[in-house]
Amino acid sequence: MKTYAISAAIAALALAVLPSCSPKFFSMDVEMRYPSSSGLDLAGKSIAVAYLDDGTGKSVFDGGLAEGLAQRLEDEYFGGEQEIGIFRMEKRAGAEYGDKDTLVNLVMDTGRDVVLLIGETEFGEPEAGVNEPFAGTFSNADSAYVCTVKMPFRMTLYAYDSMDRRDEVLSLSGSGSSRTLVFNDGGADAKELSAGVWKFMGPAGVRAGQQASGSLLNVWRNESHAVIYYDMSSWEAPSEAAFNYEWKEAVDLWMQLLDTGNIQRRACAEYDIALGCYMLGQYSLAEKWLDRADADYIISLSGALRKRIEERMNQAAL
Repeated sequence: MKTYAISAAIAALALAVLPSCSPKFFSMDVEMRYPSSSGLDLAGKSIAVAYLDDGTGKSVFDGGLAEGLAQRLEDEYFGGEQEIGIFRMEKRAGAEYGDKDTLVNLVMDTGRDVVLLIGETEFGEPEAGVNEPFAGTFSNADSAYVCTVKMPFRMTLYAYDSMDRRDEVLSLSGSGSSRTLVFNDGGADAKELSAGVWKFMGPAGVRAGQQASGSLLNVWRNESHAVIYYDMSSWEAPSEAAFNYEWKEAVDLWMQLLDTGNIQRRACAEYDIALGCYMLGQYSLAEKWLDRADADYIISLSGALRKRIEERMNQAAL
């Protein structure tokens, strides 16, 4: 979960028969994490990024791609800590880099759960802009002029998650146009400037890698959930724990409320336990507790929670 907002609205439950001490609920708007738009769920997994080195200046851009991709994923999944390994692979003629065996071998070699391999990047014709004096400070005459060179490119990213039950390689592709500053002495023509762009392509690759990470980042959705409680002292502590998003503590406290002969009250505690398990990512267990709640007493809130649990379980089964 990410950030949260709480609705202070409190309402009585719509139950068929309401005893003198009827259950109530408070609503919580929770921003829940879902897998990335690519379908990969990278949370909690170790990751390696690899790129191909063909011995030419083009590898400078691909190395930048790998660096930018790793940086953005580290920000998203590791709190900015440098936890993603970047690996350089010597490009070999005729090799099938999108092949599953290649990616599985990379998992074995790197010891990571997930491997992201940047395939061979395709480049279009470079286009040199105006070559003009550099306005900043420069160390020598060779850097007195600067020219912006644009170059279209198309990249392919192969992803393999060894912990995903689908056990398949995911291929992602995209295109863009890099803008690279080429420093020179002012005597180069457009053709020479375009030819000399490669050694300056690293920063452009980093930017492209950061942009390419978009389909691998978490997707966040706002969900509204209801926590049931009674105006009884024994229900205060679990309700407060839930209100503070301390779900494990809340579940433990709700468990203590099950020893009662009041089936409606027991069903409400079982519903809350199911909700807590859902928030903790224990979807199968959440379903079992919701089944128990429905078997004891049908609660109108049960249907919405069950739908969300089933959605999560269906995603996990893909």
